[in-house]
Amino acid sequence: MSEWNMRHRMQSATRFLVCLVVAVVCGAVVSGCRKSHLEEACPLPPVVDGFITIKTEVGGMTLRLPWFADVGQRRDEQGVCKSHFVAIDYLWYQGTLISEAKHRFSVPQDQKMHVSIFLTSGVYPKVNVLSEEVRKAQAESWKMEPALPHKKFPLEFYPHYYWDNPVNPSDVALKRASLDHMWGIRDTKYKSIWNGRPFRAACTIPPADAANPDSRVESDFAVFGDSKCRGSVSASKNGKGLSVMIDVRRNGVAEINHIYDAVAEQLQSFILE
Repeated sequence: MSEWNMRHRMQSATRFLVCLVVAVVCGAVVSGCRKSHLEEACPLPPVVDGFITIKTEVGGMTLRLPWFADVGQRRDEQGVCKSHFVAIDYLWYQGTLISEAKHRFSVPQDQKMHVSIFLTSGVYPKVNVLSEEVRKAQAESWKMEPALPHKKFPLEFYPHYYWDNPVNPSDVALKRASLDHMWGIRDTKYKSIWNGRPFRAACTIPPADAANPDSRVESDFAVFGDSKCRGSVSASKNGKGLSVMIDVRRNGVAEINHIYDAVAEQLQSFILE
């Protein structure tokens, strides 16, 4: 390579670095105009004796979670770190919830039943202030009638759940009911703390007969994609309630009632104050 070419390349590289530095500095200046200081990131919550203790962003509840919980934290207006997101991955194995992170390679592949729970805004500071929720559930009790039991799984299908009138549902409601479907979890020890009814979930169970939506109770799960039941579980302790979203993959739905009960007991153990 000639000396001219080498010098030319060095000059081009220098110009590129100068432009890069200017861009970074300008970006920082502009950012500084919008915000006078960078917000200090929240540190990862420490693990003590196998548990993580956090303060929730909504409700201000103190929770003690297992060490393998994935916790997202951010500072409130006073600069206090509070948790706004929690995800915990379990395996349901031999009638017990165990850490997916710890046992992912020790549990036989054909026996892995994945269970995930997510806590975002589903935290409430008290149970006894939910009278409005109870009244709403009582007023709409007809939506859970009839409750058609599934032939294979501990589920019950609510064909009227998305209706907007118990006698004369609108065409829009009927169309939605033909596409969306809601199930209750049968034979559980615990019920929803908000309305005393069975825990609910949306499950990827297509109708056995496309012309008859109620034929879902005779059908099996879809075998493609992320086939599962996604629902919610709630539990209360010390006058406070906790709700989480829960995913149970299709190979675990035969035991979904026991899984929901186990998760409810986990939630009770999480609540400290």
